[in-house]
Amino acid sequence: METNTDIESLIVRNLTGSATDEERRQLEQQLSTDDAAAARYARMQKIWAATAGLQRARTIGARQNDVWQKVSAQTVGKQRGRRTLFVRMMRVAAVVVPILIIGTALSLLFGRPNYQTFATTDKCDSVKLADNTVVVLNKNSKIVYEVNDKKRNIREIEGIAYFKVARNEKLPFTVDAAQTKITVLGTKFEVENISERNRVHLAVTEGRVRFESAKEQVELTKNQSAICDNDGHITMDLRDTDIDWLSGKIILQNASLGEVIEELLSFYTEIKGVRNNTTNDSVRVTTEFSNQSLRDVIEEINIHFEKKIVLSNGYLTITD
Repeated sequence: METNTDIESLIVRNLTGSATDEERRQLEQQLSTDDAAAARYARMQKIWAATAGLQRARTIGARQNDVWQKVSAQTVGKQRGRRTLFVRMMRVAAVVVPILIIGTALSLLFGRPNYQTFATTDKCDSVKLADNTVVVLNKNSKIVYEVNDKKRNIREIEGIAYFKVARNEKLPFTVDAAQTKITVLGTKFEVENISERNRVHLAVTEGRVRFESAKEQVELTKNQSAICDNDGHITMDLRDTDIDWLSGKIILQNASLGEVIEELLSFYTEIKGVRNNTTNDSVRVTTEFSNQSLRDVIEEINIHFEKKIVLSNGYLTITD
């Protein structure tokens, strides 16, 4: 006679795609003859389905929000059985289920809001969310995503991220970035929100996006971008909307020093801010950088513009 643990192990292996043909046949037979096993499978499948977009073990160095690290000690009554099932599921899934998915299952079982954190360090990476939206994160960037069947929301963003939003006219996709909110139906756009820069930058490469603060609201379409400052004022950015960091290349065509610095800000997340103490901005440069370190780029820019540009504690200081 099969035990609950045996059934749960078969279910988890089936859901994760690691079951053999014989194990799949065994599970199908068990589900067709055992109503209790079928009900257990339905519950565990619901947990797995809720995290369908997060099933990559390679998913960006993900870590759980603090709220997921605590389970209420007061869970009693009918939730006790659910908790027991989850504990057993965790035991049998420990080797095959990424920890991100276990965290999602935990929140689903205990009825808490579910936030998932995705973060990068020294490399860019991408993740597909539960609604099939793809997010590409620049280096040293982070997003916090709310998993919810009633809304699609990025609760927090730090750094730079490019979004390819899956279209859903009934469920807009929103991004909360500092003092701004970005709302779309289905489109492609980049958001830059680095706290020390005191601004949020939005660049749209496809579709239509609403960009709003407490004071102003604008709608951007393909090849438009805008900046919202700390006071909530939104201004249009007339630069092109090419997302250079996605290709690893910075292409400069007859660019002034100011334009070069803006390109560096959109490419290198390690720059917290700029202190420009120069007045002459008449020199123009045409050049290209490919996957070069910030320090190498700065060294070449110093030669082109005959300036002294120094990176210290995340700030670029420019002097004649």
